[in-house]
Amino acid sequence: MPLGRLKGLAAIVPAGAGAAIVLAALTVAAAADDRGDCATGGPALRVAACTRLLQAAPADVNALGNRGVAYRLLGRYDEALADLDKALRINPDSAGLYMERGLVRDAAGDHDHAVADFSAAIARNATLVQAWFGRAMAYDAAGHHDLAAKDLATAVQRNRTMVAALYMERGYALHERRQFAGARAAFDQAIALGPGWLSAYCGRAASYEETGDADRAVADYKKCLALKATTALEIERQQAARERLARLERR
Repeated sequence: MPLGRLKGLAAIVPAGAGAAIVLAALTVAAAADDRGDCATGGPALRVAACTRLLQAAPADVNALGNRGVAYRLLGRYDEALADLDKALRINPDSAGLYMERGLVRDAAGDHDHAVADFSAAIARNATLVQAWFGRAMAYDAAGHHDLAAKDLATAVQRNRTMVAALYMERGYALHERRQFAGARAAFDQAIALGPGWLSAYCGRAASYEETGDADRAVADYKKCLALKATTALEIERQQAARERLARLERR
């Protein structure tokens, strides 16, 4: 139950000790909902829930980290950095926080500092495939292609499937930023590593469509639709692909 509903409920609870107990229980339930939304909600919902938690506990590292992730997903990089900086001052040994700050800096175009953060994450936890992958992307963006290739090889060796998923996630992120060539390149890598993932074909098709390459878009939409959807997100993406394909074939 969202915390915002408590005022309305308080108005119908009788006065007295029983009312205090009921309201206390409602407050606990609301805080539990906020903690769940802060950890796993969509970006806007996560920001709101984490903010409420931080109003009660400003040094809550998990809330700071989760809100930082949400701000990154919303493209609000300065706010993301502020949260992650504060979280790292509280917990300077967290590999995950360094990795998240690296992702923010890389997305903001600060590739050299992103490399430093990914390196700090790897130094604390060398099993973090996301950090190896992130540093490879930051190295590549900074023009250090040999170093990027080495990190990418390490990431693939550790978990090929996860690297395919990370490339696919990167493809969608770049598509959202309208960086369609980069998005296609990321989807190419995702498909090379995990050719059975329909979302990669859906994403690459959309990037082809945005740049006017209708024939390749149609081919990829058909590949997307030929594969079996196993999640709600894949079903949603196939539906979008079906609609886009119908429009393209009517032209």
